[in-house]
Amino acid sequence: MRRVAKILLIAAVWVVISVLLLEIVLRLAVPVLPPRLAAAAREVLTGRGYIEGYSNAWEYDTEHFYIVKPNLENVLQFGSPSVSFRLTTYSLWGSRMGFRLQSPEINYFVDAAFVGDSHTFCFTELEDCWVTVLSRETGMGTVNFGQPVTGSLSHLAYLEGFVAPLRPPLVVWQFVGNDFNDDYGLMANIRREIEPVEVDMSQFPPAPSPSPVSPTQDWLQRNSVLYGMVQMLTMGRVGGLTEDEMKHWDPYQITYRDGVLQFGRWIERMVADMDYPPNQIGYQYTRQALQQAQADVAAWGGQLVVLLVPTRELVYQDQTEPILGESEFQVWASAHNAMLGLCDELQLTCFDALPGLRERAQQGEHLYWTDDPHLNPRGNAVLAELMRIYLTEQGLLPQR
Repeated sequence: MRRVAKILLIAAVWVVISVLLLEIVLRLAVPVLPPRLAAAAREVLTGRGYIEGYSNAWEYDTEHFYIVKPNLENVLQFGSPSVSFRLTTYSLWGSRMGFRLQSPEINYFVDAAFVGDSHTFCFTELEDCWVTVLSRETGMGTVNFGQPVTGSLSHLAYLEGFVAPLRPPLVVWQFVGNDFNDDYGLMANIRREIEPVEVDMSQFPPAPSPSPVSPTQDWLQRNSVLYGMVQMLTMGRVGGLTEDEMKHWDPYQITYRDGVLQFGRWIERMVADMDYPPNQIGYQYTRQALQQAQADVAAWGGQLVVLLVPTRELVYQDQTEPILGESEFQVWASAHNAMLGLCDELQLTCFDALPGLRERAQQGEHLYWTDDPHLNPRGNAVLAELMRIYLTEQGLLPQR
């Protein structure tokens, strides 16, 4: 019996030593670890999943909600702790905001200009952005005016302030389901031109609350890189989240041929819900902005095309709907469908990328970042291809 106990004790000691050695090795190896594991390690070591000294390239603005800082050079940016890209921006005509242009001056004929939010700005390297890919594959001279965290009111301002002087034959206006909410937020919370609407939140799903943890688990989450990596691999995150962070947490995960996708953030569900009063108010501002944009572009003889970019929940419907439930999935789709209704009502020329992206998703392609709601490089390439085919079929590409 003593012999067995001694063997078990020796084994336990070796396990502890091995775990401690592995912990030390992982701490030293952070710079060369895969992005998701490195993010987990940084979260434990520094309390932030990002590299030291990182700050967002965009900031609050009273006219546009957010603007990107000008004159940035090869600055590292993050969409999530595991999604990063390099960013260079240029001020245009003395603007206070920076644009993700391919050169500091527009000294070429502009065939097409693009306005939109982060899905036009792109959370990828510039050469992988769908706007850049489309320009490269068609030979069009393009300008990307995409700015993160903006809605249709801001897109109209960019169209009238920056696109109109260029008078391009084609203007692509990118829409995504949170634009209605962004327009409300700009008017109520930033410009303060309207009173914030009172919402009975008992009519909507409550935001998720942080789960209680034991003292031992709490200590491990704050001190063990190895434990943090295990959490990242099994749950997609590290440690406990605050109440505000829980609103941006993806509670679900699916796996398919080419990758893994996390989805279902509470905040994204709310901004897509057309029964949510702020979105209904924002819808009216979006409607007015699109009407004006159509008139503005027509005035110089150009063509406005509204591009609908769907959320990952809609694209991977065959796997997300069984988890969300049919009625809840319809909520996620309601803002996208409302925009399709505006296309018909206002007689806009619209291209819905959902069917094409969904077809690729059903084949198992990995189109979105695993833990970020934006298209990854492959998704951007597919979107560029779908846009090229559509513009060709509509006769909207320049004749060389």
